[in-house]
Amino acid sequence: MKPKTELFLYTLMWGLNIMARPTFRSMDQSFEGWAWRHGLLRRIHRLENEGLISLDESVGEKTITLTQKGKLLALGRLDPEALWNSKWDGKWRIITFDLPESQRKARHDLRLTLRHQNFGCLQRSIWITPHQLDASLRQKGLQLKSQKGFAIIEGVFLGGAGNESIVKSAWDFVKINKLYTRHAELLKIAPKQKCTEAEFNEWASEELRLWHEILHRDPFLPLQLLPKGYKGIKARDERLKVLGTLRKLFIEK
Repeated sequence: MKPKTELFLYTLMWGLNIMARPTFRSMDQSFEGWAWRHGLLRRIHRLENEGLISLDESVGEKTITLTQKGKLLALGRLDPEALWNSKWDGKWRIITFDLPESQRKARHDLRLTLRHQNFGCLQRSIWITPHQLDASLRQKGLQLKSQKGFAIIEGVFLGGAGNESIVKSAWDFVKINKLYTRHAELLKIAPKQKCTEAEFNEWASEELRLWHEILHRDPFLPLQLLPKGYKGIKARDERLKVLGTLRKLFIEK
């Protein structure tokens, strides 16, 4: 998704400026005229066709709202709270593979997919997650030429390997917490009421970029697996607080 589109969904999600919730009441022109003037008309129709937004006239004025699909994309395709609060059955999902050199590209693509889905890496060919597997991973295994070199296992680790040590070995929570610290510093310099639209967009773009980086590194483990000192939950709460404050500033502006 293009950065401008992501920013539009982001502002719409949090109601951060007048462009996020346009109505006839807040404009001195038609909805289509407003959208065209801001270069959004084609984008709005495309997002509506993709099921990411809806145009509602039920209250007598046209408004843009996010669909559930659009909200998930605005959140970065992940809902951290749902993952933290998910019930873990005590089993790890383990993907192991040993692909020949002739399938170097497939091996590289598989590792990228596992990283993108926030699997933990115990070894270069052993990856784990406590979450239920995406169906696409099973399909990817079926597509490999050497299926004997690819296996999906569900089970527990024996031989003294506790879940705490497994988590620390599979994910770099020191680096993850550093990202949350950087994000906390960014929240401290959130825009004030008199900021310009350009200043807001600059800050929002950086906040969105950094939050996406967090989403690509943090596995959002179930609560019982989170390591001591994990900063994610506090950071999410502070983010909601700051964005909620910004929403009030822009609505009152």
